[in-house]
Amino acid sequence: MSGRYSTQSSRSAEASPDLRDLRSETVTPENESSPLLGHSRNHVEDKRRWKSIRVMYLTMFIGSMGFSIVLSSVWPFLEQVDYCVTAAFLGYVVAAYSVGQLLASPLFGWWANRKGSTLAPIILSLVINFIGNMMYGFSGTLAAHDATNGAFMLVSRFIIGFGAGSVSVVRAYVSAATTLEERTAAMANVSAAQSLGFIVGPGLAAAFRPIGRIGGVWSALRLQGNMYTM
Repeated sequence: MSGRYSTQSSRSAEASPDLRDLRSETVTPENESSPLLGHSRNHVEDKRRWKSIRVMYLTMFIGSMGFSIVLSSVWPFLEQVDYCVTAAFLGYVVAAYSVGQLLASPLFGWWANRKGSTLAPIILSLVINFIGNMMYGFSGTLAAHDATNGAFMLVSRFIIGFGAGSVSVVRAYVSAATTLEERTAAMANVSAAQSLGFIVGPGLAAAFRPIGRIGGVWSALRLQGNMYTM
């Protein structure tokens, strides 16, 4: 009887894989020895791949810097363009950015997955960001101290936030363009670039303080350039 049990246990041991091998396969599977995007592992491709990843770092840095540089001065600028503005409306202006990003993130992610490329979504997001920031600059030139300026600023901040929805695409690209061994450091660098942008933004806004609240107006476009819009 004991022989039969020993035979069954030996068969089950032969049929089941070794636990150490299974753990090793889970941590470093063969398909993770190369990036998920399918780049071949050679010097030229690795150089091109890391160049794209570093562009993603820069994109994340610029996006977060653009957010923080405006956030530190949005209240005095809002008071300048609309004398009747309230603190509650300031909350709406600040929240508009986050609402726009909330709505855009899944759309950009869906588009990138459907197209199989992150280039078009990221380029479009940068264009949207540019349009939103131009609108923000025009906020003080539509009508003299009218509520229209405040509403225009609210819409511009929503558009800027919508353009920032590509953050999810940036993170997804970096994750897919790196191997399992590279991914932790690369994702940490994405977060570091974002945090650095949040730090640099307010300092850059302070650097524009000598321009003053009035600044100058580009007459051809009626675009006001001051310490809040530069």
